[in-house]
Amino acid sequence: MKIGQDRAVSAGCSRRAFRNVGSAIRRACVETLEERRLLAVLTIAQENALPGTPEATWDSPNGVGDLNLQGFATDFSLNAGSTVSFKIDDKTAASYHIEIYRLGWYQGNGARLVTTIDTASTIEKKQAAPLVFSPTGLVDCGNWTVSASWNIPADATSGIRNASTWNCVEAMFEWCTSCM
Repeated sequence: MKIGQDRAVSAGCSRRAFRNVGSAIRRACVETLEERRLLAVLTIAQENALPGTPEATWDSPNGVGDLNLQGFATDFSLNAGSTVSFKIDDKTAASYHIEIYRLGWYQGNGARLVTTIDTASTIEKKQAAPLVFSPTGLVDCGNWTVSASWNIPADATSGIRNASTWNCVEAMFEWCTSCM
């Protein structure tokens, strides 16, 4: 075996294939990968063509919602089939639920309600004071505990989700966003 030919064989190229290709291509051998399947039931275009939820329902008119009910998703990007956790500061310890919306065209509505995490599955809790890095003023709420979570369906279509929390008086926070 010539020098280089042993590397080609160990990389999955047969000796015959190695001899029958030009010298420039001999260095790169292609490995056949397993068959890949898209797990999502709908393509992004099909998903975005579904009826949506009016923007007045899912978007906060003031851009921040109720300052007594604020939070965030612990991860920005997740795979279908995984779990997203939410850390929510509920200053009044009032019951709330979380509505998960997928953002997209949706006939001009901008989002579609995907699911609701009901009150029984959330924890009403005033969180600890966030950590503050004095030199820059950076606020870090990573010391908060998880208040709720959602198992992303294995067949979920890729996209950006928005989680809105609603307390018993219908105050909300917005942009607890993750790509899923």
